[in-house]
Amino acid sequence: MCCENGLVIVGVHSAKFPNEKVLDNVRSAVLRYDIRHPVVNDGEARLWSDLEVTCWPTLVLLGPRGNLLFSLVGEGHRQRLPLLAGAALRYYGERGLLTPQGVGLKLYRDSLPPTLLSFPGKVAVDDGGGDHDGKRLAIADTGHHRILVVSSTGRLLHTVGGPGSGRRDGDLSEATFYAPQGVAMRGDLVYVADTENHLIRKIDLLTGRVTTIAGDGTQGTDKEGGAMGPQQPISSPWDVCLGTAGGMEWNVLWVAMAGCHQIWALFLEDGALPKGRWETTRRFTPHNNPGLSAARLGSASLNPIDSLFTRLFS
Repeated sequence: MCCENGLVIVGVHSAKFPNEKVLDNVRSAVLRYDIRHPVVNDGEARLWSDLEVTCWPTLVLLGPRGNLLFSLVGEGHRQRLPLLAGAALRYYGERGLLTPQGVGLKLYRDSLPPTLLSFPGKVAVDDGGGDHDGKRLAIADTGHHRILVVSSTGRLLHTVGGPGSGRRDGDLSEATFYAPQGVAMRGDLVYVADTENHLIRKIDLLTGRVTTIAGDGTQGTDKEGGAMGPQQPISSPWDVCLGTAGGMEWNVLWVAMAGCHQIWALFLEDGALPKGRWETTRRFTPHNNPGLSAARLGSASLNPIDSLFTRLFS
């Protein structure tokens, strides 16, 4: 990738495990994450050593002669990087050391034939779908940024979103997603973990509409919850599962929040994401309760909010 101001962006993949050195695996990752800049497979860690890198991730800025200008270690440098890069571009630009010409680049994905699916994240099945055999499937076609609804025989019924990414609500024909991963389906409702948008979306096949029911579109750092769905920032929701609490059937949506390594609960009736609480007579962990599941969590309280946790593991 080359910008008009002479900045070239190159990704360097320095493998940590043996399988990550395999070129086909690197190509697959480039396709999965829709990477559009050149990527070097640094399988023997030569660049890692030459650039004195010590951990993942590291951002390195080089001068026009390959001289190391600075390194930013770890995450959270979104504000600093443009400032430092901008200063370097001005310095070398004023001295006529930059060449603002294009770099010949052909994306690997452009050499591949089109496919119906691209890295699908999950399939959900509804037994009351309404077509001839009573079943429908919802497929998170992650790489194509869309949700497909098909019959159990494979007949395509609905395509929502795609082929590009976006974060638009509205009619099925205009709604967009960004790398959706998890889906849950019951009747004419499909719930979607819109991962890269940091949103939970609802597809209503009966009304033909897509709405956002949780998340404000920014990646949140909150680990407690407590706000109503659309006002609560969330972080990389990866999967969703419908559950029952307080005697009300299918009234809660469990969300695997990958960004903060937690399980959250979204109450569907009022859109609440209750504040995390630990009110149990026994601490549940995978070690002392191997059969732990969403359906088994709860206390004797008649209040459904008291019988659920926004945060289970962190």
